Amino acid sequence: MKKLKFFLFAVIAVTLVSCKGNEPELESKIHTGRIIGTLGCYDEATRTTFYKGYYIETITKDTVLSFNIDVQDSIHVEYGSRVITPIQIPYSFTLTVLKSSDSRHIHYAPIIEDMYHQHITTANEIQVLINPLKK
Repeated sequence: MKKLKFFLFAVIAVTLVSCKGNEPELESKIHTGRIIGTLGCYDEATRTTFYKGYYIETITKDTVLSFNIDVQDSIHVEYGSRVITPIQIPYSFTLTVLKSSDSRHIHYAPIIEDMYHQHITTANEIQVLINPLKK
């Protein structure tokens, strides 16, 4: 019984460490990437404010979620998460990882997916601010 408890504790510890391990590395690099999905959602508290989020895959294959990237409504965002044909981001950028306690972090209500669209899933959702670099 002790071995089973230790094993379960070890699995949980490794999972927690592996999910959060690459955040400082994300912030220390200059990235390029592409938008691979969208997220249309309502705020968790009142469920009245609609947010448009974008899933971004960096050149190093990290996937992050950003609500601040400026796409000037050129990408239609419906309620729910959607896989889209990838759109290259035409500039380099840095990332600021937002912790859930950060006032800029978007706390959104759980999404109810439909069966008509391919929804996007990520192993661990990291919410970021996109900081474009000037040429």
